[in-house]
Amino acid sequence: SAPVTIRNVPSSLIVSSTATPGTIMAPQANVSYRVELTNESTVDSITVNQISSSLVGALSNQGSCSLPKTLAPEETYSCQYTTMVTGNADTARLNALVVNGVDDDGDAVEAETAVSVQIVAPPIFNIYIPTLQ
Repeated sequence: SAPVTIRNVPSSLIVSSTATPGTIMAPQANVSYRVELTNESTVDSITVNQISSSLVGALSNQGSCSLPKTLAPEETYSCQYTTMVTGNADTARLNALVVNGVDDDGDAVEAETAVSVQIVAPPIFNIYIPTLQ
């Protein structure tokens, strides 16, 4: 009989995020973030243990995000959370996300993404008061 070599195919996790609204007025507003995770593996499940946001920290039990979450091969999971975004006009606020997990072979899996929110100046209203003569 001939020897058979079984190779472990590394797992792959993709993360993406969107912000709504993508533009806010200074100095602050609530922004809803949607996070989508996709297990690209066709054979391995992945258990996501942590999603970290540079704005709010760990997302476990924030909004609809519930961790740990096991993703079957090719499965997609999404969750949403809302946080206050602050900043000065004519700037952007970056929200960097890092996802950590482990596949069913015990190998670590990590993915990263980032999304920006533009911060603009509030409109200026000129109020004219007529003078009586």
